[in-house]
Amino acid sequence: MIKYIIYTQKNCTYCAEAKSILDDAGEIYEERELDTAEKVRRFKKAGHTTVPQIFLHIGGFHDLEDYFFGEEVSFKPDIKLVEDSKLPKIGAISGEKKVISFAEKRALVKGRKLLKDKDE
Repeated sequence: MIKYIIYTQKNCTYCAEAKSILDDAGEIYEERELDTAEKVRRFKKAGHTTVPQIFLHIGGFHDLEDYFFGEEVSFKPDIKLVEDSKLPKIGAISGEKKVISFAEKRALVKGRKLLKDKDE
């Protein structure tokens, strides 16, 4: 099973925001909280100095094969839903040829500006 493993600490703003991004993207993750001195010691011994630390765990051979070569999913978009949406129209449905990243999509949904857009 493909999932993210995220190492966190209590009261960590970036940890909470990272989990929020994974939740918004509908991703499965396992949180490993560094809540004891021993866990923090092992974490640092492994070479990590900050949290969150986020890893993608794919699984075994068949999981890896599915990850890279899994079946393509085809769907028919709901054109009315797209046309009625308040989000900017992107991609082939609107006739534009703009590709945006997940971070840009999330920023649009959350009403935020990306760091690269702050000068505009």
